[in-house]
Amino acid sequence: MKPWFYPVLAILGVILLAMVLVFTITGSNFRIGVVDPGKIISESKLGKSYAEEVNAKRAEILTKAKKAEEEKDQAEVTKLIKEFEKFAQEKQDDFAKKMNNKIAEIAKKKRLKAVFPENVVNYANKTVDITDEVIKALE
Repeated sequence: MKPWFYPVLAILGVILLAMVLVFTITGSNFRIGVVDPGKIISESKLGKSYAEEVNAKRAEILTKAKKAEEEKDQAEVTKLIKEFEKFAQEKQDDFAKKMNNKIAEIAKKKRLKAVFPENVVNYANKTVDITDEVIKALE
């Protein structure tokens, strides 16, 4: 056998032992939940309201940008694009903060140890999906 094989095997053994200990100690108390952020954004009243605000701002900026382009004012077009990007980012951050607060509230109430986005979990039973509860909480 190669000389590096035994230390690597020992390290893997220690990692495996640590994982077994963690799952043994936490046992059935380790409960997780999953959410579908896309569904929350598209179906909650708050998400729809934010989308409407961003779309209205986009239309406003496009109108102003077309006028600036007609006047050959590239600096104004650039300024308008940055203004819209900043606005959209602020709305996205605000929504994410409110959504995450509601997820945390529901997770604490259900005594969940972790909540993951649905797209990073290979399989989750529907009983651990809290998406609909978050949508109702954001009404």
